[in-house]
Amino acid sequence: MTSKSCLSLLFTLFSMVLFAQTPAIQLVKEAFIFESAPFPSCHASSIVELGKQHLMATWFGGTAESNPDVCIWTSEYKNGQWSVPKLMADGVIDATKRYPTWNPVLFKTKEGKLMLFYKVGPNPREWWEWFGFPPTMEKHGLPLKTTRRYLGTIKNKPIQLANGDILYPTSTESLDAKVWHVYLEKSDKNGKTGKK
Repeated sequence: MTSKSCLSLLFTLFSMVLFAQTPAIQLVKEAFIFESAPFPSCHASSIVELGKQHLMATWFGGTAESNPDVCIWTSEYKNGQWSVPKLMADGVIDATKRYPTWNPVLFKTKEGKLMLFYKVGPNPREWWEWFGFPPTMEKHGLPLKTTRRYLGTIKNKPIQLANGDILYPTSTESLDAKVWHVYLEKSDKNGKTGKK
């Protein structure tokens, strides 16, 4: 067998494995979540299914990415329509300090607990993670602004293993933005404990 035919066979086998693991995706509905919002710019959306015909979406929005007024917003899809965007979290630290928020990710555990992960900080090199939900949504998850000692998911959804542990795709970058480190973090099923 020539190296060309060997490479072709390897590519074919890789393609078969890749497509065998890809779940079927079907477009159910296409629509805007909002036509007009109380912010001029938004970015980094995430969506989760809460039940039949019940969705929640999140994103960060404000005057421009990295400005201190950038907050986390959500909207719910119920009864065939999206709700008006609601402010879910901001980067207010105290009466004199406020940072932008970044990269919200919605995740529902196998037990049905809904979690919102997002970052707070002056930039991606110095941000930290907050996660949970505000008291009005406490039945779905944890109180908002619960801090942990690790970063959790940076932009993509975590994966929950069969034993309940949750794996978070994460990364850090150096202050000069020249070096990136990619790794996984792991927590228990409630997201309360963690390790790199």
